[in-house]
Amino acid sequence: MKNEKQDCPRCGKAVITLYRPFMDHKGPNLCSVCNRKRVKEENELTEEQKIVLWYFQNQMVLTNFISVALEVEEQYESVPKDVLDAYERLSNLEFLHVINKATNYLLKASERFCNSL
Repeated sequence: MKNEKQDCPRCGKAVITLYRPFMDHKGPNLCSVCNRKRVKEENELTEEQKIVLWYFQNQMVLTNFISVALEVEEQYESVPKDVLDAYERLSNLEFLHVINKATNYLLKASERFCNSL
């Protein structure tokens, strides 16, 4: 086991993480305040919205948001079937909510990138 110090990707606070060999860590760790906000935001979404939002967050880089949205809307073969099925079950208002969350994620990521330069 070892302690590792890193910054919270959302607010920049220092986070100390205790890594254990049996734990599978995926991605950066959030501070407790940001993690509570993330859980609250995710609980507001339906299962279909979570699936589509996950796809957006994993496929987006700083410049390709529109192309990822078009891939989903036009049902490209590169988009996983579960994402397409979830997208088809969303209403327009629910999809706009997903777009809002994805653009907020993109803005925060680009802000962090610019601050790191």
